[in-house]
Amino acid sequence: MTVALQGEGRLATQGPIGPFGKTKLRICGNRGVTPDTAFRLSGFFGTTIDFWMRLQADIDMWDTLSTHGSEYGRIRPVARASNE
Repeated sequence: MTVALQGEGRLATQGPIGPFGKTKLRICGNRGVTPDTAFRLSGFFGTTIDFWMRLQADIDMWDTLSTHGSEYGRIRPVARASNE
């Protein structure tokens, strides 16, 4: 992600989310963005909180589909009960 990578050095030294190791893990995808982190990153980069939370949701969906995607095609809906 361009915005995060451009600010990685400054984020590590002046950033709102802690030490460099923690920042690097988030940027490399080894840790998720929590609501707390989203608030901090939005203030630091001048973005919205929703930007960071939606980005994390997109990553979570991608990871889930990559891991379990073939299973989802086998799920069949339950038949509705007739109340007539």
